[in-house]
Amino acid sequence: MDLSQALAALRERRVSAVVYVPDTPPDAEEPVMVTLYLIQNDLQSSVINVKVKEVLQGYEKELREVRAGRMTTFPVSLNFPESGGGENFFEFVYGLLIPLLVLLPAIVSAA
Repeated sequence: MDLSQALAALRERRVSAVVYVPDTPPDAEEPVMVTLYLIQNDLQSSVINVKVKEVLQGYEKELREVRAGRMTTFPVSLNFPESGGGENFFEFVYGLLIPLLVLLPAIVSAA
């Protein structure tokens, strides 16, 4: 289908998603812009998004292999230390517990 027919089918919910891949060859100079159209705020769209992500990452890997000869600079690998899991505790205390303890007495007294 062409893009306009596919988007019309998506609006009518005859299809769940539309993936538009331009006719750009893998070894072209310009970037390949893949567009995913989904129905907004739909549970099925969330599932499709996760499933299509794996396929698109595989396509990205293939493109990187084809275009590897043109790289002039290479990314620097970063080594981060393993986190101890303490971030969740501070997020809980400062993000939820303290605001709750500050606002709860005012809400209870107003009731």
